[in-house]
Amino acid sequence: MYLGRQRSVAVLVDEAEDGTRYTEDPDDDYLVVLALSSGAGKLISGDRHLLGLECEGLPVVLSPAEFLKYLDME
Repeated sequence: MYLGRQRSVAVLVDEAEDGTRYTEDPDDDYLVVLALSSGAGKLISGDRHLLGLECEGLPVVLSPAEFLKYLDME
């Protein structure tokens, strides 16, 4: 049901690095960099380090369940 909808809102980007620390887990920082480099307003993840990320200028992080609710609202 949601697969077609996900494809309509998903963006594929090449890998990117900027060396900035955004999370408590350095292995998660690349996801924030990818979201920023693609201009994404939202990042979907169940990772606790990303879910706790709240900073102006960074994408909003939604859990998969929150994302499905978001899709239902559209």
